[in-house]
Amino acid sequence: SATITTPILTVGNGSAISYVAYYNTGLITPVVVAAQSCSDEVFTVSGITLTDNLGSIHPPSALGNLSVSGYAGAANSLTLHFCNVSTASLVPPSGAYTFLAMH
Repeated sequence: SATITTPILTVGNGSAISYVAYYNTGLITPVVVAAQSCSDEVFTVSGITLTDNLGSIHPPSALGNLSVSGYAGAANSLTLHFCNVSTASLVPPSGAYTFLAMH
């Protein structure tokens, strides 16, 4: 992961940001997501905290009819939330997912 250390930054009337980091999950292998449903999967990612807001999640390849979002469910714990809008079961791509974390 890469980290940017800055003084606290506040833009306009928004919340102060004191930490921004770029993370990589390493090789992960998500499981099948049933048709027209969503599935949460938990992976270990060292360094993230429960107070981190995650964004800009990039999968290792195209998702097709899947979507993904994520959040820090606990310290060092990334929950990826996959949703499948298709009428067939789909498997999210295996590989390294990257994302930003800030608080």
